[in-house]
Amino acid sequence: MKNRKRVVVTGMGAFSPVGNSFESGWNAVLAGRSGVSGITRFDPADYETRFAGEVRDFDADGILGRKESRRMDRHTQLGVAAALQARTCAGLVDWQGDATRMGTLIGTGMGSMETIERGAETLLKDGPRRIGPFFAPMSLPNMASGMAAIALGAKGPCVGTVSACAGGAHAIGESVEMIRRGAMDIAFAGGAEAPVTRLSVAGFGSMGALSTRNDEPERPVAPSTPVATDSCSARAQLCWSSNNLTMPSIGARRSWQRSLAMPHPMTRITWFSRRRMVKELPGRCAWH
Repeated sequence: MKNRKRVVVTGMGAFSPVGNSFESGWNAVLAGRSGVSGITRFDPADYETRFAGEVRDFDADGILGRKESRRMDRHTQLGVAAALQARTCAGLVDWQGDATRMGTLIGTGMGSMETIERGAETLLKDGPRRIGPFFAPMSLPNMASGMAAIALGAKGPCVGTVSACAGGAHAIGESVEMIRRGAMDIAFAGGAEAPVTRLSVAGFGSMGALSTRNDEPERPVAPSTPVATDSCSARAQLCWSSNNLTMPSIGARRSWQRSLAMPHPMTRITWFSRRRMVKELPGRCAWH
């Protein structure tokens, strides 16, 4: 085990209910600020749960271009935007290396729920001839990885892990192992989710999986009380050989792994506010 490769996190990007960048989200978590509020993406009047964690002020057209963003589901938009943030943070914007050594691994739990809902509505209302040619590719859960690869110019492994709330953590873990075994040198890995839709909230609400405390939704709740949440976190990971790296505590590494695996911000806030809470921004840190 002594000879295995070191894998270093060199850049991070995030779009979440508590901030549209890694720095703003991290500061909000440390301050204990909640990103949960009333649902605005649809009219929740008939729902038992009328609040969620939404990514707000997200300008997909401005970040990705109007033409490209219209061909992506919201979860894909968030995933690609976070990957672009991570690339900038890692200093890889002008990278001229071998594109086949760069890969994308973005996990999800439900994927393109909004696209599927709209497609079903169009089918029932207007018939099959009105289903557009982009419906099928837009609805695939691995499209975040695929579109991120196109945006980044990555031609290496392109994988979408689908394992519920652990999709992002599995993507990160698998990217580390792929770097170690020599399949690639750089990986953009993380998770993307956009479940604040009518069908998704109704389904999870029906099984009793969502909180119904609609008064003061911004007040922190226990992690055992889930809230539907849009989110995306991505890490640019680069194989590195140096041993002279500043590493955060075990608690910090586990916190970040858990934060990418858990889709709702209140879980992250609860986890970070424990005794092992990191006082400073971790920045560039080793990942084992």
